[in-house]
Amino acid sequence: MIEKISDAVGTIYLPTHIKRVTKAEAEEKKIEALINIEITEIKQRALKRHIQEEGKKQENIENITAEALGRLKGEI
Repeated sequence: MIEKISDAVGTIYLPTHIKRVTKAEAEEKKIEALINIEITEIKQRALKRHIQEEGKKQENIENITAEALGRLKGEI
């Protein structure tokens, strides 16, 4: 008899349980998406910083090369 009552309660509770599990899974996916967005933003900032640093290095290389060429032309 106890098993039948337990089964009946379980059957009645099942839809509620399914809804709670579904909501929890949806919340988990939402949190994962937000984390991925944050990671993407961090990567974008890092990439932007890297591009700026490399641009400055390239500019320095070109300035040094231009100055060296100017000095070499003066020696010829």
